[in-house]
Amino acid sequence: MKITVLQPNLFPFKTYFDIVGEVDKVIFADDSFYNKKSWVNKTIIKRNNKKFIFKIPIISNTEDEPLSDVAILSKNWKRNFLKMIGEQYSDSVNFDKVFPMMKEVVYQPTDSASMIAAYSVFRTSELLGYDTKFSLASVDHKNVKGSFKSKIIEICKRERSNKFYTFSMYKNTFNSLFFIRNNINISYYSSFDKDGNNSIIDELMNKESLLK
Repeated sequence: MKITVLQPNLFPFKTYFDIVGEVDKVIFADDSFYNKKSWVNKTIIKRNNKKFIFKIPIISNTEDEPLSDVAILSKNWKRNFLKMIGEQYSDSVNFDKVFPMMKEVVYQPTDSASMIAAYSVFRTSELLGYDTKFSLASVDHKNVKGSFKSKIIEICKRERSNKFYTFSMYKNTFNSLFFIRNNINISYYSSFDKDGNNSIIDELMNKESLLK
């Protein structure tokens, strides 16, 4: 079985979903600690045809709490976010398919930024026609301790997986030999993404052939 371990990101970029589509299961690393570089509460969208970083306001941004504990400050962001999306994409070819899904994600009855982000990945993956399974590290692997690499190895063993996928940008971060010694093949995945780290939202809205 092929797996990946990813932090839950809010409507992330296309390559994120390319990995999701390649594996059998995604374990959301919602037990990772929040930091200012985390994308659990933000995404890059188009606004007036320019890049715009949208942020969900959160109560705390200390770097000693897990993503699963990051709480949303208020509900005002929901209306503002959907308004921006509507203004930018109301005439797009896939608007009637994508916007209802986004509205469902945004109005999930939770104050957890991590749950909103994870659900945005799950529902987008469904819309793309993927049959990938998902789980939360904070629930299914909450007793796994150690370094990030050690935790991945243990999760792979628990999931009975000998193939682990991650982004090619992390090739110098992970020690491939460490994985091989533990009978796990690590694949560094890359794909062409003309929009870079922009959210997949723009492509979902405008590329008719993307939705199955």
